[in-house]
Amino acid sequence: MKKLDIIKKDSVSTTIGVLGTAHGAGVTHLSLMLAVFMTLVMGKSVALADMSGTDCLRQAGIMLKNNFRRKSKIFKMISIYGQADASLLSELMSENFEYIIVDFGADYQKNYGQFLMCKVKLIVGNLSLWKIHYYVEFMAMTSTVKGMDKWIYLSPYPDPDSEKYFRKNFGKEILSVPCTPDPLRLGADSLDFLQELVSRFYKGRRR
Repeated sequence: MKKLDIIKKDSVSTTIGVLGTAHGAGVTHLSLMLAVFMTLVMGKSVALADMSGTDCLRQAGIMLKNNFRRKSKIFKMISIYGQADASLLSELMSENFEYIIVDFGADYQKNYGQFLMCKVKLIVGNLSLWKIHYYVEFMAMTSTVKGMDKWIYLSPYPDPDSEKYFRKNFGKEILSVPCTPDPLRLGADSLDFLQELVSRFYKGRRR
């Protein structure tokens, strides 16, 4: 993996919104991967806020604490806030976190206001033949949203034909999320992917 560029700290936190096109798209998984990468590899102060309404991150913390102590130490290095809301998110922005990652789950209608305020916007969806329609519906629903051309679109190891279909019909590149069974243990492919993903946060901006 190439050496990471040093990214200058902004005067305010960089908020990263992660939103899924449907439940089970991999939003929480990607959010954790990104939080681990930014904390352990980049050495940044990171908060991860769960606004998905599922309470998954809090439950994961309990499971790790009781059964997987080594992984629990990694988990605790990230400031995780379960069952977060808009009020808590505002409080986090006044703290000294360099990055705030927000897991919005798959409810765009409920969370679009907070999501649109995030500096970086990530969309995660499945491009398998039996789930690509969720991505298509999401693209149609958000086609008139100002600034959506700057959103980053991702899919877990997408089918090549579906990827070509998506690019042809929507003019968007899909960034492939590599198979990462454990988001707390990042392999070489995952590290390269996350480095590329983070570099895209700043394309067209001064560092």
